[in-house]
Amino acid sequence: MSVCQYKNTELGIKMSISERLKKFVEFKGISLKELSEKCDIPYRTLQNYIYEENRKISPELFIKLNTHFGINLNWLLTGMGEMFESETKPAPRTKAIVEMIENLDDSQKQKIYAVIEDAKQFQEMKKQISQLNQLMSERKTA
Repeated sequence: MSVCQYKNTELGIKMSISERLKKFVEFKGISLKELSEKCDIPYRTLQNYIYEENRKISPELFIKLNTHFGINLNWLLTGMGEMFESETKPAPRTKAIVEMIENLDDSQKQKIYAVIEDAKQFQEMKKQISQLNQLMSERKTA
């Protein structure tokens, strides 16, 4: 499966951040131990992030994954786009965001994470409303 095929849905099932993180590890072919060492995240914490669906993931891990592996944060958080940032076309905006987030304290990082989660839920609700409107419109014409 190519990198760009890891989208928000796979076989019609919505993927969580934990599932996308697991896909990333599988795609890279690295062990959790290697990933924990590279990102300086305790092995057990990383294991919990991957195997516990409702576990909140530290924004610090997102930053480290982007910095060390070039993972596309948009893909990791929302499932939209490709797994990795394009190597031929750097994403300066993402790098600037990462640098800003790195300079925040933990409570500020958690607030940003909460805003991202809210935006993601809002995006999903908009999509569902659009689908419902389309179904209603189809029923009216039937």
